[in-house]
Amino acid sequence: MEYILLLILLIIYAVSNLLSLFGKRVGASALQIFGSLIHLAVLIIRSVNANHPPFTNMYETLLLLSFLLQVKFLIFQRVKSELIANIQRAIVFLMIVVLALLSPESRAISPVMPALNSFWMYIHVPSYLFAYVSLFSASSMAMIHIFSKKSIYNYDRQMDIDVSLTFVFLAIGMFTGAIWGQLSWGNFWSWDPKETWALINILVLSLYFYKVDRKTQSWIVLITALTVLFTYFGVTYLLSGLHSYS
Repeated sequence: MEYILLLILLIIYAVSNLLSLFGKRVGASALQIFGSLIHLAVLIIRSVNANHPPFTNMYETLLLLSFLLQVKFLIFQRVKSELIANIQRAIVFLMIVVLALLSPESRAISPVMPALNSFWMYIHVPSYLFAYVSLFSASSMAMIHIFSKKSIYNYDRQMDIDVSLTFVFLAIGMFTGAIWGQLSWGNFWSWDPKETWALINILVLSLYFYKVDRKTQSWIVLITALTVLFTYFGVTYLLSGLHSYS
């Protein structure tokens, strides 16, 4: 049932993208909202079947991340740019394509380790995922600010909203992670690479609020995005390399 709904969702998002390309904005938006409801149903089914929230493996993380991306643009998007809406629809569609193409083994339900199965994890992980979604939106605004030759002051408010959401949810993720670590391992902070780079992320982004020049703020957003990517992928790669040599 879950995979069938995923395929239906793929079709809905594909049609929404086609309608948006042909300028049928109302139909594209309506299908986007309807698809979000199907998307939510897939998440609920997954959670019920797995007996835990859907973010314990790559399949579940992409499923939740793509849904949060939809929520972000449907609720918190203030600049009604058709270009940005089309980019967002395309990204969500591609994420669902990847999910549909994953092998059955990759979509298999993974049990949660007892040490990880904590109430605080269920706040910590979604908070970081929503922060990443908001940062992606802010990054798109930042790139427009940097590379556009025209006046784009109408995007200023949206970038401020996105950066504020990113900062708040990064902070929530960090503090709940500290509480989680204290309760599960008896240590709220251990200076391991992931924790250190998570701190670097929020410190770099905090510089945004001390600058009034939009170009500088835009570069700060993009640098923060790079530090987040390194935190999520680079640190993991480096740690796996160290373990292979040890």
